[in-house]
Amino acid sequence: MQLKAKIKYNLVFNVLSQMIILFLGILLPRLVLVSYGSEVNGLLNTISQIFVYIGLLEAGIGNASVNALYKPIVDRDIHTISEIYCATKKYYCKVTIIYFICVVLFAAIYPFCITTSLNHISVILLILFEGMGGVISFWLVAALKQVLIADGRNYIIANITMLVRVSTSIAKIIIISLGYDVLLVQASWFVINCIQVFSYVYYFKRKYAWIEKIENPSIEYLAQKNAFLVHEISGVIFSSTDTFVISTFCGLIAASIYSIYNLVFNSLNSLISAVNNGMHFILGQTYAKDLEKYVKVHDAYDSIYMAVVFSLMSVAYVLIYPFVSLYTSGIEDANYIVEGLPFLFALIQMLSCSRAVASRLINVAGYARATQNRSILEAALNLGVSLILVNIIGIYGALIGTIVALLYRTNDIIIYANTKILKRSPWITYKKMLANFFIFGLIIILEQYLCTWFLDKCSSYLYLAVIAVPVTLVVCIIYFGIAFLQNKDLVSALKIFLQNKSMPK
Repeated sequence: MQLKAKIKYNLVFNVLSQMIILFLGILLPRLVLVSYGSEVNGLLNTISQIFVYIGLLEAGIGNASVNALYKPIVDRDIHTISEIYCATKKYYCKVTIIYFICVVLFAAIYPFCITTSLNHISVILLILFEGMGGVISFWLVAALKQVLIADGRNYIIANITMLVRVSTSIAKIIIISLGYDVLLVQASWFVINCIQVFSYVYYFKRKYAWIEKIENPSIEYLAQKNAFLVHEISGVIFSSTDTFVISTFCGLIAASIYSIYNLVFNSLNSLISAVNNGMHFILGQTYAKDLEKYVKVHDAYDSIYMAVVFSLMSVAYVLIYPFVSLYTSGIEDANYIVEGLPFLFALIQMLSCSRAVASRLINVAGYARATQNRSILEAALNLGVSLILVNIIGIYGALIGTIVALLYRTNDIIIYANTKILKRSPWITYKKMLANFFIFGLIIILEQYLCTWFLDKCSSYLYLAVIAVPVTLVVCIIYFGIAFLQNKDLVSALKIFLQNKSMPK
């Protein structure tokens, strides 16, 4: 398939998929809150996050496999592609057994470690329904997904994910509306998740029938999997520690409050990541072919990526309180309007995005092992500061712990990627960051004057949507204007890049 077609399909289907998933992801928690209460909502979010930790069993192998596949895909080396795929599949089969054991142990132990009005049997079944879907996924489709990603076919994953989420959401809405137990809601997800496996297997056998079956594949291609594992652990601690820490030290209701704010910012992050993931294969394949061309692609992509993230997070910051007010109306077991949380959530996403492209470069360039100790320090900072502060200032403490770790690691990644790999000053990246944060600071000042007006005026989702349109347009124009002013070659670089021609020297 032509590169332009892959880019188009990835962008269109990833965005469409995430828009639908975003809508459903906002609708369903509201139904759960209204039907089952904040405690059950907090419990379900905590269980999901703990399975993110258990999922670290496969962390590292996915990134190692994708990075190893870039060059043979560019060279059309069928034997090497086959060997990497078979080695990856063999590793995932081993992981599946360990993952299954962890699911069973989690289901047997966790229900007796929390305080909840639900009986232990119900909690055990909720955990098993959530976990067994992961067991089946690791066993049958995890390895083939890595080939799809490296080959630029993220749109296949996006389409299947969209169909599964839509089907699951429809089933859950029907079950909740009919007043059935939350166990049946969770069971519906498990059944549909099992069905999706056949879609992946069918497509893979049809499109990649040329992949050879190798009985004893070399694991040399996956040599950096342990280094990637360290980086993945750090990433999960950054993105998922807060829910677990808050639910443990502040209670399930506090975890539910956190989850509502996280729902908004994480949904937007998922939308951005869908586009970003659809473009990763280009960065990887370009680096494997031509470093000089990669540098121009890197700078253009970094500018656009920052502009998109800062724009969406700024809009979310401005409109989050009216949304939360509407979203939690009628729910009286907790106060969901908490001052200061939007700023902390926005800051986390902005700091994270500022390092995203540089972080990807470190992985693609093969420096995962060289930087793994830095990731360990980031994880230690995050967890250590969060555990100390959560007992003092509650939810704020967990978020500040993440920010402290990000302040260290974001700067470290930017400096390392620019000086060590690109052999240049990191000031190129810092100029973009400072300009974007300056605009965000102005938005914070302006929002202080408009907050009360937004809360009073946004009495319905329709009115909120009407206000969101001009706010988004103005904010996007400002951030993208800054991006184009700072990188005068941005338009020509992107145009030539998307036309799949040689980059100008």
